[in-house]
Amino acid sequence: MNQWQALGWTLACEVPLLIVLSRPRAILAIFFSGTGASLLTHPLAWHVASILSPAEYPIGVPMIETCVVVAEGLWLQAWLRAGLMRSLGWSLVANAASFLLGYLLT
Repeated sequence: MNQWQALGWTLACEVPLLIVLSRPRAILAIFFSGTGASLLTHPLAWHVASILSPAEYPIGVPMIETCVVVAEGLWLQAWLRAGLMRSLGWSLVANAASFLLGYLLT
């Protein structure tokens, strides 16, 4: 899977999940917030993961995903005006789902 395919799957998985998790907020606000968060974090996460050696991968990927969850959680908190723990929870669930989807597709 290349970076653009992975980004497409990420958006297809995370954005609808965020819409369900963060209702009754405005769907367009959730859509644009979720899309923006992934568009910001995905390229950097992909780049860092691509330069990891096989020995670094088991430790590096969880560290990358943790940074992505925190960054996207803060982004969602700011844009959707939700509490920090709630936003981090949404981010964790969405990113865990898309990571699992990517794992199953590769």
